[in-house]
Amino acid sequence: MLETTTVVCAIQAILTAYLGWVLAHGAKSKARKTLAWVQWGFCGYNVGLLLGPWVGRLPSNFVGLSLAVFGMFQLSRFARWYAAGAEPEVAPPSSSILGAAALVAASGLAALGLFDPARTLSAVMGLLLLLLAFATWSLFALARAHLAGVPRCRSYMLACLCPILSLLSSFGYVLHAPIPQWFHALFMRDLAMLAFEFLLLVSYLDSGHEPISLRERVVSGILMALFALATIAAHLVLPLAPNPVAQHAGAVRMMILVGAASLVVVLVTPRLFRKSILDPLAALLAGLEKAEAGERVALPIERRDELGGVARAFNTMVAGLADGRAALGARLAEIQARQTEIESLNEELRRQIAARSRQLGELLSKLDLKGERIQIGALVDDRYRVEDQLGAGAMGVVFDVRRMGDEKRFALKTLLGGAHDDAVRFTREAEIAATIHHPHVVSIVDVGIHRHSPYFVMEYLSQGTLADSSHRFGDFAWVLPLLEDVASGLTELHARGVLHRDLKPANVLLDGDPSAPRAKIGDLGIARADLAQALADTAEAGSGRRVAGTAPGALLGTYPYMAPELARGAAAYTAHSDVFSFGVLAWEVSSGALPFRMPPVVASMSGLPLPEPLPMPDDAPAELTRLLVRCLAREPENRPTARDIVTALHSIAETLPASNRGRGAHHDPARDDADEVNAFAPTVAPERA
Repeated sequence: MLETTTVVCAIQAILTAYLGWVLAHGAKSKARKTLAWVQWGFCGYNVGLLLGPWVGRLPSNFVGLSLAVFGMFQLSRFARWYAAGAEPEVAPPSSSILGAAALVAASGLAALGLFDPARTLSAVMGLLLLLLAFATWSLFALARAHLAGVPRCRSYMLACLCPILSLLSSFGYVLHAPIPQWFHALFMRDLAMLAFEFLLLVSYLDSGHEPISLRERVVSGILMALFALATIAAHLVLPLAPNPVAQHAGAVRMMILVGAASLVVVLVTPRLFRKSILDPLAALLAGLEKAEAGERVALPIERRDELGGVARAFNTMVAGLADGRAALGARLAEIQARQTEIESLNEELRRQIAARSRQLGELLSKLDLKGERIQIGALVDDRYRVEDQLGAGAMGVVFDVRRMGDEKRFALKTLLGGAHDDAVRFTREAEIAATIHHPHVVSIVDVGIHRHSPYFVMEYLSQGTLADSSHRFGDFAWVLPLLEDVASGLTELHARGVLHRDLKPANVLLDGDPSAPRAKIGDLGIARADLAQALADTAEAGSGRRVAGTAPGALLGTYPYMAPELARGAAAYTAHSDVFSFGVLAWEVSSGALPFRMPPVVASMSGLPLPEPLPMPDDAPAELTRLLVRCLAREPENRPTARDIVTALHSIAETLPASNRGRGAHHDPARDDADEVNAFAPTVAPERA
């Protein structure tokens, strides 16, 4: 005989079967497939109970509860996945399999107790095991994730509470709890399961996982509302039948009505709402995707309702965006063309400055260099107003100047008197610097002669030299980005065939934010732009002939930073010698002290072995220490290249904690490029003027 329970089981079987199909249809993620198996597990539970009148209560209860356990197990997999933020396991571990087997046994106990009212204890034990398992498997995992701050766990927790309410209602049914007939425990169970299906689907739709089509969402919502009404009607109407025969007849009619209504909803609803809602919304969503991709889209929706207004507003918005995008593209092309023109002009400017520097060097050999000292407030070449003195050395002075016309700030370096060799070295610095355009090498923007004193104008850097910031030495978050800047500039010099030959903190200039400055290599006064010429200079010096710019037999540079091979003379200088100087500089700014008590070049001159470097601080990154030890290798060929140093320093900066990383890992050298012809960003004077 059919009764209320049979009708409700049929309702829930249809609903869970459809929801399982909706979740499985087109599913790509394991999470969505797992939820489909949850629905099919509970579908099997309802089918098992539905077959009770024909196969017997005991086997139907056992099969149904066992399939419900399967659904619970799948739901626990999804809950653990959602809580951990990772896909569920392909196969459950052996412990989970044993747990599932134990719960199947619990299902047998519950089924036996529900079949035979005399076995109440058996039913209670079985249901209690199922209740504890469900709470432990799913609800506990979600609750722990909710406390850990995982978003939207609360909605899944509410969904998982519904089967627990259903199990509690089964306790009431087994124990014959004194509740009103119209609010029978099975009524509570059936409504709790409907609420479970609804909340589980809504939680999945809200949690941003793999999307479900609009058509399937509409049909699912209508089915849930229909089945909720049918469930309430079954519990309120069928118990009022005067006898079992009448109740059976009413249940048959209600099952036929529910089946027909389900077919109508599944087959007719999509067609009914296709033109009025589904197609317009699908077109709107597709239009949004095309508009996001940059296409010009117009929705062909001629309607007078709200969707028509949305479509018209969308078409207007997209047309405006397309016009704006076209104008922006044209503006961008114009800016790029302008940038290309500026770069071309900058390149021509640098070429002209280099040529003027060579001409200036030739002219200086014929002039009396006893020039007049420039005074504060003077106007140099009617173009640069002297604001202040930035530094002074044996050969000359560096001034803070403003360019007439645009008031842009620069540093002007001038040579006062001295030997012709100093003048040649001075103009060579301007020539080499003018040919190199790099964000980490000081730029030269002008050269000339003012009252018999040669000068050149370079970008102004606001933070002084690296040597001026010795109080920050040892702060690796501050030091590492600067070392990467210096190595990057040195890489560019070596790529152009230029040897710096005097790399030290006093010749590295800083600019920008004092807490995270940028570094630029300056003072190329003794640099060589032709390695073959450097060798020829040494040979001529050995023959007793005077070489322009170099005293016979002299070693140029600063002793503590010079490589040991330079004890053999300038002919031994290579790019590896600059790397050694970089290693000394990097060791000093990392530890606060020079690596050697005796300069290595002095030790080599005295026939002594290369001394061991002093220890680095305990908090120094081990990779940095190993890199600098390689830079300070005695044999030049054992040292890394400047390019290798840049790569290594970048990797070391990435290993620092994010809070201590400074700007190193995120620094974009391109932002330091010049943005106008003859107007580079601001520098201060090097130590040796």
